[in-house]
Amino acid sequence: MKRKIDRFLRRSLVVLPLVAGISVGLTLPAEAASGGSTGTGVRASYSWTWSRTAITGISATVYDTACDNNDVYGYIRLYDVAGVIANGSQQRWSGGCNTSGGFTLSGLRFSNSRTIAVIRIFACVDDAGGDSCWYSGDYANPYR
Repeated sequence: MKRKIDRFLRRSLVVLPLVAGISVGLTLPAEAASGGSTGTGVRASYSWTWSRTAITGISATVYDTACDNNDVYGYIRLYDVAGVIANGSQQRWSGGCNTSGGFTLSGLRFSNSRTIAVIRIFACVDDAGGDSCWYSGDYANPYR
């Protein structure tokens, strides 16, 4: 009987640290990221914090780089592997020639039951007719 207990204890001492290490390894920390998009007369910069199924801590700065009396704005679009899952609200700036406006979107949080794959950043000019917009390349989620 003592032999069975000793063998059980030895196995436990090997298996328990292994299981604990795997569990700790599965807990992924959040990762900060930033990016931007630029077009004629506008630049938009964003920063955010990634997790597998959410982005939080979003902030934006929109720059008016032209002296044309047009408002500028930026927004983000999130994608999962199936396509678009969300569009962020427009962060508009009407401060004028060579100025910028910063926005902290502390209450804004995007989450999805599926993994968010990428973020794309849009920078737009509110000009005559349809707005002129430029978008960034894809900023990939490091947890996907």
